[in-house]
Amino acid sequence: EICACLVGSEMCIRDRYIRDEAGLFTRSAENTIKDYNDKIYSKTGSHVAILTTADTGGMSLEGYTNSAFDAMGLSEYDMLFSVDTDTQTWYVTTGAYVADYADSRLESIFKDGFAAILDTDADEAAKDLYKDLYSWCKSNLTGAAAPQAEEPGAESAWHDRGGST
Repeated sequence: EICACLVGSEMCIRDRYIRDEAGLFTRSAENTIKDYNDKIYSKTGSHVAILTTADTGGMSLEGYTNSAFDAMGLSEYDMLFSVDTDTQTWYVTTGAYVADYADSRLESIFKDGFAAILDTDADEAAKDLYKDLYSWCKSNLTGAAAPQAEEPGAESAWHDRGGST
């Protein structure tokens, strides 16, 4: 499911796995994220969605991420990586299936990706993040995930930037 939108004077491509509410990424970066997501899905049956925001509307980032996980139609085989540019925090929600495979290497990928997105070129950081996620998913989820469920599955929260839950 892909739709186009106009942000400023730039046309951007959005799909159900990219919600760049903070406007961090160019169209090129969004296409790169989509391409890596397609590769991850073809190898594992999982997607790694990304959400950026500058305003959670008074919700905690955990609550905002969990709500978005459901609204985006993500399943037990998926992950949602959220970045709040206002509070400079991150949060990951994983589907119940993926939670069983989450490890310190995956946490490090998200932590480093978050820092790079905020501190360097967001487009290049997203490319590097998804390249690392693709490698991790290939090594840890290949052949284990069942085909995507039609209905969103249960999710389990993971930790924020500070490592607390």
